[in-house]
Order: sequence, then C-alpha cells, then structure tokens
Amino acid sequence: MLTVEQSASVDTAVAGRIVPGVACGVAPRACRLRVLCSLLLCWSVCVSSSSAGLLLDEPAVSDGGAPVSEQGRLTQQLRQQSRATGQMIQQVSGVLPEPAATAPVTEYEGQLLTWRCQQHAPGIEVQQSQPEDQPEVAARFRFSAAAVTEPVLLTARIEPSRLHYDFQAALVADANTAGARLALQLLIPGQTDPRTGGPMVVYLPGDALEQAETTQTLRVTVTRKGMESLLRRTRAELNRADIRFQEPLIIGLAVLAESQPGELWMDLGVAEYGPVIVPQQAQLDLIPQPSQSERQAAAGVHVPLDVELGALLLKDQPVVLRLMPDHGESVDWLKRTGVNTVWQDDVQAAARSEELSGAGLAVLATPPHPEFAAGDFGQVVSGLSPLDQLYPHVSGWYLGTRIGQADLPHLLAWSREVRSADRVMQRPHAADLAGVESAASREIDLAGMGRHVVGREDGFGALRNLLVHRLNNSGQMAFPWTWVQAEPSHAQQQWRGEGLQAVVEPEQILQQVYAAISAGYRGIGFWKTRNLESTDAELREASLAIELACLEISLLEPFLARGRREGYLAVRTPEGRGAAGDRGAGSGVMLDLQGQSSGITVAGLDAPRGPDAAVIRGSGATLILATQL
Repeated sequence: MLTVEQSASVDTAVAGRIVPGVACGVAPRACRLRVLCSLLLCWSVCVSSSSAGLLLDEPAVSDGGAPVSEQGRLTQQLRQQSRATGQMIQQVSGVLPEPAATAPVTEYEGQLLTWRCQQHAPGIEVQQSQPEDQPEVAARFRFSAAAVTEPVLLTARIEPSRLHYDFQAALVADANTAGARLALQLLIPGQTDPRTGGPMVVYLPGDALEQAETTQTLRVTVTRKGMESLLRRTRAELNRADIRFQEPLIIGLAVLAESQPGELWMDLGVAEYGPVIVPQQAQLDLIPQPSQSERQAAAGVHVPLDVELGALLLKDQPVVLRLMPDHGESVDWLKRTGVNTVWQDDVQAAARSEELSGAGLAVLATPPHPEFAAGDFGQVVSGLSPLDQLYPHVSGWYLGTRIGQADLPHLLAWSREVRSADRVMQRPHAADLAGVESAASREIDLAGMGRHVVGREDGFGALRNLLVHRLNNSGQMAFPWTWVQAEPSHAQQQWRGEGLQAVVEPEQILQQVYAAISAGYRGIGFWKTRNLESTDAELREASLAIELACLEISLLEPFLARGRREGYLAVRTPEGRGAAGDRGAGSGVMLDLQGQSSGITVAGLDAPRGPDAAVIRGSGATLILATQL
C-alpha cells in the first residue's frame, strides 16, 4: 500500500524552474516585484487554460456539456499549479494564508474484499463460501434458481473516496457463464432514492465477463462520459429531471449478474482500486452501514405488490389476494384473520399505512383526485404531485367500487393521471367493475368482477357461472378477483330500517368463496362496512368464517396462485346420476375418475343442476375441486 500526502508547497514550479518561497520572502523589493509579475503571468495562463475546457475534474456532474477528451492528470496538475501560484502571490505580497489541510491519496493493491449478496429474488438459493485451497479467491457464490432469469447484486465495501476522474478499480473474477459486470457503488449526498426511501446509491458499470469458466480481470474507470451517461439513465429511470450528482462518493465495488435456470457459480478474487481521496468527516457520516441494503430499505417503506402474467406477486411471491377494507382493526387481528391486503380509504392517514405495511400487509389506498375540465376528462386543470414522495407506504391504488358504463370515462382518465404521477414506483391499479370488464381491463391491473347474491333469488351456482361469463368477457387481460359479502347489502339494510337486520351466515360466506375459486378467480375481497374485531356474536361469527376461508385458501395457494382453470368435470352422485344436466357437454378433454369422457362447459348463466368439479392446472400439478353450488 503506497500512501502519498498532497499538500500545498511554497516551493512552486514557475516557467520550468523552482522558485523558493522563503528566499522570495526576504528578497529585495525589485526582486519581489519581478517575481510577482512572473507569478501573475503564470496564473493568468493557468486560468486561460482552465477556461479552454481542460478542467474535467468537477465535483458536480451534469449532462449538458459536450464530450471532452480525458486529461485528468494534466487537469490536476494545472489546478494544483494554479492554487499554489495563488498562495505564492499572497506570500510574496506579505499576505500569509492559513495552512491548507492535507488530503491523503492512497492506492490499494492486492485486496481480498468482503463480499455479500445484497440483492436476489426470494426464489433463488444462495450459498457463499471461501475455498481453503484457493487463498486468492475472496468469495465463491453459488446460485440455484428456477426456470426464470433474475438479477443478482453482489457488493463489497472499500475505503470511501471522493469521486475524481483518475479513479480506477480492477477485480479478478471467474464464472460458469459470461455477462457478470464490475461496477462502482456511488453514494449521492443530498439525494433520496424514492424506491427505497434511503440515500441514493447508483452503480457505474465497467467491464463484463466475456467468456465462461475463464479467469479474467474486470476493470472500471471513472470518466466524464460514463458519469454523464449514468446521470441521464438515473433521471430516466426515476423520471426526475432535478437529480444532480453533487460531490458523489465512491463507497464500494459491485458485481451485476443474472442468475440462469439451474446453477450459477462465481469466484471473486483479488481487487485493486485507487487513488483514494479521503472525504471529509461530514461526508463519511452519510455512508450507510454495511448491514443495510436497498431491499431492506424498500421493505421498510412499503410491501411490494405486482401483477405479472397469470399471477399476483406479494413480496415477489405468487399469492391469492385476500383483501379486506380497513375499519380500524388491530394489526394482530388482521394477521390472525389471514388477509394479506388491506384497503385504506383515507390515503392521508400516513401513520396507519406505515403501521399496516410494517406488519407485512399490502396497502391498497384510494389515490388523490386530479381536477378535470367540466365535461371533459381529457383536459386536466390541476394534475397530481409525485405520489412516490407523498405516499411511500402504499402498495397499490383502489379506484372505486361498482364502476359502470357511465363512470368508465372518469375511471380511465383518473387511472391515467395516477400512473403519470406514480412513474417511479409504478404501483398496480385495482377497481371493482360492473359490466365494463372488456374496456377497463386494458387500464386496470386487478379487475374486480361479481355481484352480491346473498338475500337475492340467485344462488351460488348462478354466481359461479356469472363470474365465469364476466371473466371471459374481460379477455382475461387483468388479474381477476371478486368481493364476497360478509354482511347484508346496503339496500337490504335500508329496506329493513330500524327492524331486525339480516345477517350473512358463515356457510354463505364460504359458498361465495368456493364459487369464486371454482370460476378461476385468484383474489377474494371480504366486503364489510364496520369493524369486525368485536365481542358481538354476529360479528364474531363472520370474522371466524373469514378466518376459516383464508385458511382454506392458504392451503390451496400453491395450486391457485399460478393455476389456470381448464374446465369442469361432471361429478356422479351416489345414485349414479350425471351432473351435466342440460348445460351442454363436450368442449373439454377431461376424464372422470373412471376414465370416461365427462367434460362439460358453462354455456349460460343458469345455476348448475348438480355438483361438478373445477379442473385447475398449475405448475406440474392438477387440482380437481369438487363443489356443490
């Protein structure tokens, strides 16, 4: 390790000669004037050179300037010469400045860094070790992944340094697949990452592995062009034109890779980096502790909820949506009930959102509303502020219940404005639709479809067939879910007035859940308008029914979360009678348990005339769910 102390010396090179500062301090007046003139001339040359575009070593990076060739060392020499010359002028003229603090510059060679896996998908198994027979290998990683390519981030802390255009780093690496890339981990003081809520950390990429199972030396260099490209990319990803790289700090090395289906192994060896210019103590205090990671920070801000083709992901795991409106129930009660998502009507209740997300529950909130021109939803009078900064604990947006044809233009315009204001986090949109599934499913990610049937002439079998019909009308473009009645409808409660109110029996709640699952829906919302955490017998009975339904869903979740309904099987009763009835037969290739063809279709909205079984095919398994609706 080589250490060099940079300090402003009084002995300064002027016009190719060394001018001793002490001698000038006691020289005759004429000599002092001649030296002063020479120094002024040299200083003016330095200033003119810097104005000509040679000074690349700026602490702030912007993307507005034209590309300039790399002359970092020449720039540093000119700048040091200019500063030292200015000090010489002050000393010759009799004005003595205060001594400047020395800035240590260090080169680190042959370092074995401490690496850790900072980011990986939950489905990836990570093993880290250090081979005893290979002391030159700092860390060996093995990643076991499924049939999906996922990003992997490995990081190692180094001695922090102020960013400058002479900084370089190198790492010896080997892997069984090409593509892993070395990068510098940069901390941007004064900037908050809206994705994590913590200090902004970006990665300046360098070389990538070009060949598999071949030891290579990867290098990364700080250049003006690279920093400008990184700034533009960061602004585009976060949709924030006000981001500036003011005095960035180099805090670590990183390896960016992608796990492949099967097994990926990677050896990380000796590293070199420098020159390191030690930051001031105030800057060092901004560096987060090594135990913190972006994923931990993100989890502390909100519970990630995402929709992909055929599945809903909660914390990157496929789940069945179990939703409940929030009426002030305790977090412990909600978790004991088994719901995983809570709809919060008041988006301004930040403390409640933080409490729910801190308990691991996803939060759907009703977003703020923009102001549209009268009668024209295409003209926005007052838009929305960036939602990622205002509501960081929200996992998704709920835009309304029972949205019909008359409210469709407003729903689509509102959703577009919310997406425009939420470009950083891009949280999913949910809405309960009433007959507009086909048009709205292009904009809404979680499409609620269904009807309240408790207390009506329609049975649960007719509800199942209605759900199938509406799912087919939607084009199956959005994630399907439905509300389940946990209490009588508003119209029924109004009709009874002050009289004895009807109740929804636990069996009715469970039958609605079975109908939705049999129809191929992968989300259940338990509709209620009051707090169910009560000692009242009726409310207690409803809450226990919800808890039982969530327990049954969790048991079937491995089949239902990514499963797809492929059809129905007729179930024979003990008397030997078929259950296909007059619904029509023949559109399926399903067989009953005796091997005879018994595929049936749901052709209408009438209730089935007997029991049947939904066939739900998941990844490598098939679930046959028999129901009596």
